Amino acid sequence: MADYFACRDCCTGYRRGFEQVVRSLVAFAQRDDVTALDVATVNAWLATVHRSAATRRNYRNTILALWGWLAREGMASPAAPEKIRRPQVRVGVPQCWTVEEVRQLLSVARRLAGALPNGVAQAAYWWAAIRLAWETGLRRSDVWRVSMDDVVRDLLVVVSAKSGQRTVHQLTAETVQSLQVIARPWPLLWPYRPNRFGLHFERIVQAAGIRRGTFKWLRRSSGSYVAANHGEAAGAQHLGHTSLATFRRYYDARLVGHSRPMPPEL
Repeated sequence: MADYFACRDCCTGYRRGFEQVVRSLVAFAQRDDVTALDVATVNAWLATVHRSAATRRNYRNTILALWGWLAREGMASPAAPEKIRRPQVRVGVPQCWTVEEVRQLLSVARRLAGALPNGVAQAAYWWAAIRLAWETGLRRSDVWRVSMDDVVRDLLVVVSAKSGQRTVHQLTAETVQSLQVIARPWPLLWPYRPNRFGLHFERIVQAAGIRRGTFKWLRRSSGSYVAANHGEAAGAQHLGHTSLATFRRYYDARLVGHSRPMPPEL
């Protein structure tokens, strides 16, 4: 495993999850390593993974990635992806928040008391984070990495940590000011462990009295409204997606219903 990750720039969380999947397979196969992978064993193991179909698909992808690397290194026979059971993942209908619901989040954020461990007022932090996520559709990790050097007047230029895609976003004067008020080189740097971000944000959602959702709903909302007003291609570009197919899996198509062609009313 150390050799596999030696040539890859992966975050700690991804590596931990990858290793957990591999350990699960090794324990099932009762082997000391995975260099003797075979189709029957992997398929039997996947059948015992009592998780969601999406999780089983991720398990499958993890093992195939490792298997392919082992084969290229001459440590295993070539992988045969077409023979490995592929979980059928049901495509759901993505949901996002409405404009009014996001305004309710901002209303709660403005009233927050206290400060984060780095001294930034919670009200200032969440007011800026919610506004920035709404206007740009940035992922949580990219929101944390925003530098004031990336902001020129009302433009924000960022490179996605996940895809490496560069995107340019126009910010409102109020959002630029909310970042300046924090007066830090990286105003939205999160001072706790990553998992605590979701817990803090969940409290804001509950206090706002709106539908349950996570911080990524702001990204979905941002892309969905851009698509509603300017078309799917613009929505995909806004979120930094490389294809419309990817974008369509994550935006709320109900918001663009008014722009769809329809026959005459009866």
